[in-house]
Amino acid sequence: MRQFLLTNVMEGSPIRFRVNLAALRGQLEDHILGFPFLPEEAKYDGPTLFVVGARGKYVTQDMEPQLQRLFPNHTTERLDAGHWVHAEKPYAFMDAVGSFLKNVDNV
Repeated sequence: MRQFLLTNVMEGSPIRFRVNLAALRGQLEDHILGFPFLPEEAKYDGPTLFVVGARGKYVTQDMEPQLQRLFPNHTTERLDAGHWVHAEKPYAFMDAVGSFLKNVDNV
């Protein structure tokens, strides 16, 4: 996590960040963390995999009805990890994605 965050720090004094922190902060609540309103007919019928960290707070069990409406042919794979599933459980993540891809036609 630290290595990832440090990729956004520019050398020199004072410390500066490559990303526009003010813009991110201003858009965070409504646009980045908020779930967009989508019309009732909006959905994707193709096979979809969600690999979710069971200890993460961004995709929770109570979101399942909304996921089902938007992605009726989805599979949710919950791994014992936080939000960064691919970094915390890389082999379990690759196994989940590999199994999904093996069982999906035309991928």
